[in-house]
Amino acid sequence: MMHPIHDRTWAAAYHILFDEAGEGCVLEQKELQQDAALLAMLGRFAESVQSPALQVTGSLFIKRYALLIAGALHGFIRNQVALDVSLDRMKLVWKEPVLQFVVESEEQPACVIGIEDEKERRSSYFRHLFADQVVPMLSRVSQVTKIDEDTLWGTVSYSLAYWKEQWLNSELTAGERAHIETCFAELMDADGKTQFAGKDMNPLTAAFRRVNNPWDDKTVLVRSKCCLFYCLPGKKEGHCYTCPKISDELRLDKYAQAHGYGNRPEPLTASAKS
Repeated sequence: MMHPIHDRTWAAAYHILFDEAGEGCVLEQKELQQDAALLAMLGRFAESVQSPALQVTGSLFIKRYALLIAGALHGFIRNQVALDVSLDRMKLVWKEPVLQFVVESEEQPACVIGIEDEKERRSSYFRHLFADQVVPMLSRVSQVTKIDEDTLWGTVSYSLAYWKEQWLNSELTAGERAHIETCFAELMDADGKTQFAGKDMNPLTAAFRRVNNPWDDKTVLVRSKCCLFYCLPGKKEGHCYTCPKISDELRLDKYAQAHGYGNRPEPLTASAKS
């Protein structure tokens, strides 16, 4: 049995709130199919980040929204908490500079109630999270902003890869580490037609290129799709150092600047690996 939720500290890290309306621009997700409601939220977000175009708005909004998916998975995988993220039980609140996610019920979703088998329970919850929440959200944002949906799935995939790495780099038992690996393996191998609301194949990917750097023992995870951050006015830094559009030489220079390492050593000592 996964509920009730006693410890909420993990949820706050992902901007997930419970039974709190919050202040700011609110999108009740039950109104997701209404263009006016969705465009009002996207419009407020666009004003805040000074987005120059709808496609940029859609891409950067989903970049923030992806935190909800990571948070829901954190709750389920690491805290045994199955959040009900059905559209009729969720609100998104843009309170500059943060996108908050208000879960209106602490009850677990009906799809996991009574399931004892762990693998079946995982499959059922993953289906709920993606088919009931993520697929319709990405589809609608793509429809109204004209951003390619594959770009949005690339952003979500990157976010999950990032958070998986963060979790595995924390203090874990061997069993906890194996559990995370198992959950992500099942999620990536899931059948698109069932887990992802009728899609012919799983739209998630874990295939991200890694680039070594000469300053620390971390590798730079390179996105599969550009998030369009560089399109925002006044962003002197231009592309992110994780962007697939830039050279690895420029990537490392940007990484050094972002982490305070100064100039890159010569000759270039980093190498790319698959």
